[in-house]
Amino acid sequence: MGARQLFTHQVVKQQFIMYPSSTLDEQFLPKFTLCVLVTQFGKTFTAIEHIKKGVNKNAVNFIFTMNTFLNNEQFANRLHVIEDEYGPGSVVIFSSKYEGTYKHVRTKNQVYKLCSDESTCPKVVLMCSNKRRFEDSHNIINRLDESKSFSKKLNLYYDELHMYISKFVRSQIEVIHDMDIVSNIVGLTASPSKIIKNNGRWNRTRIMRIDNYDSEDYVSVNDMRFVNINDYFEHPYIRLNPFTPGYYDKMDGETIGFIRRVLTNNPHILGTESRTFIPGHIRRIGHTEIRDYVMELNPRTVVVTLNSDKKAIEYMREGELKSISLIDTTNNKEVSEKIAEIVLTKFKNNRPLVITGYLCIGTGQTLMHESLGSFTSAIIGHMDLTNDKIYQLFGRLTGRMKNWNTYTKTTVYCTNVVMNRCKMMEKLAMNTTLKHNGKMLDKHDYFEPLSEASSTTENHTVDEYSDECESVLQNFRQHELV
Repeated sequence: MGARQLFTHQVVKQQFIMYPSSTLDEQFLPKFTLCVLVTQFGKTFTAIEHIKKGVNKNAVNFIFTMNTFLNNEQFANRLHVIEDEYGPGSVVIFSSKYEGTYKHVRTKNQVYKLCSDESTCPKVVLMCSNKRRFEDSHNIINRLDESKSFSKKLNLYYDELHMYISKFVRSQIEVIHDMDIVSNIVGLTASPSKIIKNNGRWNRTRIMRIDNYDSEDYVSVNDMRFVNINDYFEHPYIRLNPFTPGYYDKMDGETIGFIRRVLTNNPHILGTESRTFIPGHIRRIGHTEIRDYVMELNPRTVVVTLNSDKKAIEYMREGELKSISLIDTTNNKEVSEKIAEIVLTKFKNNRPLVITGYLCIGTGQTLMHESLGSFTSAIIGHMDLTNDKIYQLFGRLTGRMKNWNTYTKTTVYCTNVVMNRCKMMEKLAMNTTLKHNGKMLDKHDYFEPLSEASSTTENHTVDEYSDECESVLQNFRQHELV
């Protein structure tokens, strides 16, 4: 089925494109705003600028970061501008463990007491996105709403909201939204399809207005040099159900098998001064296998592994595996800067560098630093991932790097399907930002580029975008279309 027929089939079947705006449920969430920007474009910077405005208006800001140590640390480090201006205690980390320089609390009662006292009330409270912290924050907000001593407003920020949106989170946001104490709720994402629905209060949402939008220095998906490898995976590719027996063995086998194929045929990838992104799949054992394989091909390779068990730089010296931890509580630098410093000082940037992992690097994490440069190559064989996940994983290669003296175009080894899906997902995000800046967005608006590409016949537009349309539509889950 071609893209045009497929899209029409999906439209008729799902009805997501058939809703005229006038018939949409008029009740929505007026305090809720989505900040939609392409990957690595600067969502965190935009959010912090928004937070600074809220701080000036005498508000307390609750920030929910991704539920990983690295992303929590990255967002926290970027809040130093708040602490620098308002002093110690203006940024509070709410978590079970923390050894950094900000004030740290472990319980919801501690957060409530700090906020209730004008002399100790923080400007920002940062916590991870997980069910426990969502419940804790709801409890704190309820108590502050009932408190006679608390006179400030609350702003809430959900980083990478598409990863955590659920019936529970939707319900909680709706309840919090309707409380007088809450002024603004902001969701940050590059892929909002799971957030916007075709019914209820989520059928449309306001897109954050981005003034002075500038993408001149942005390295996008289209700026990559693609080497498409289409003879490894079966066609058509059938995604396994995660509950299928042997699922994780199968996914590791596919991902690592593709990596082996690429490196065997392209040994130059691990050349001196190369910087290669080689993500594994979910299991940590696969990351170890990738490390061992690239070191077998080139024993001088330096491997950065970032997962729940290990955050370290590893290398061989005199036949023995050595390790340098990237968890340094005395060093407030982001992980990208730590990696760059070690590679440049200890290894003089004359060894191949490989970064691997999955969950800790798949979304939101900045991996490369200007002092070291962009990735020279990447191997992405993750055919099983949904559109959101593959675009976010690919997004580790994008960012504001064109003005770097160290920037070089990244060569990406992947299938046509992965390439087409990432290109179209970037179009959807960019169209949302540019065409709906500061306006309301519904499902029809978000999928507009797909609709236009699959219905236009002039100048062979269908031929140009048909593969992208078909690849993307086939990999949206049902609940993202309805």
